[in-house]
This record gives sequence, C-alpha cells and structure tokens, in this order.
Amino acid sequence: MNELTHEEIEIRESKKTGWWVFSLFVFFFVIVIAVNGVFITVALDSHTGLITENPYEKGLAYNETLERAASQEKIISQPQYKDGVLSWQMKDDSGALIESATVKAKIIRDVQDGYDFTIELENKGNGLYEAVIEAPLPGIWSAHLSSKWDNNKHYQTVYKFITP
Repeated sequence: MNELTHEEIEIRESKKTGWWVFSLFVFFFVIVIAVNGVFITVALDSHTGLITENPYEKGLAYNETLERAASQEKIISQPQYKDGVLSWQMKDDSGALIESATVKAKIIRDVQDGYDFTIELENKGNGLYEAVIEAPLPGIWSAHLSSKWDNNKHYQTVYKFITP
C-alpha cells in the first residue's frame, strides 16, 4: 500500500473545497442583508423628516406669514420651564402687565411624531400664565405659545425646553 507522508496529509487537510468558498460567500451576504435589515428598521421607526404639514401651501403663503408676524403686538415675554411647569410672563412694550389674555401652548416633540398635545395656560395674575406639563417622554420639546387679548391683539412665540 501506498503510505502518505506527513506533508501530504497536511496538504490534503489544508485544501479548501468549492463548498467552503461558497459558504463564505453565503455567510458574507447573510451578514450584509442582516445589517441592512437593521438599518431599514431603524430608519422606518425614527423621525419621518416631515417638519411641517402642507409645506407647499405654507411656502406660497409665506409673505402673509411675514405680514402677520410684523403686525403682532410688541411685547416683553419671558417663557420658562422649571420643575414640570411651563410659565410665561407677558408685558406690553410700555411695561404694563397683560392680565386678560387667553394663552395656549402647542407642545411638540420635534424628533418624533405622535406625542404632540395642546394645553391652555392658566392666568396666575401679574401677567403670569402657567400650566403643568406632563411630557410622555424625556428630551427636547418646543412650546408654540400663542396669546390673544383685548379682542384683536395677539402674540406668538416658540420656546424650547428639556424635560427630564
């Protein structure tokens, strides 16, 4: 019988067959597909990228928006968020307190849809309006504050705050 030497045995054991190379290709593409699947899942579950509703129509009406912003009352406002309470103190441009306003806030989570809500701020006197904010998630929020008083006066501003 023909006996194999030690070197011949090592050469035969180290030879790679076509199936071994094929399995490496399959393994590589399975990894690529799995990573792409994770990326697609994260992309679909994250921010939609939509910043504003009806952007085309708002773009067409941009000059009207600028006119409304210019026509709003000139006031001194100091919104703030502390210990779960959103407060907004308002004074007119002469420094007189605005005490008879209807104040609303649309609370928006900029990075994720589905958690926005609207609240009305309660008049606490001395031009101070407050509301308790129970944010469903921690993070950065925007309060789109709007106030109306004396039948035709109005003011709007945006205040960003962080909830724990």
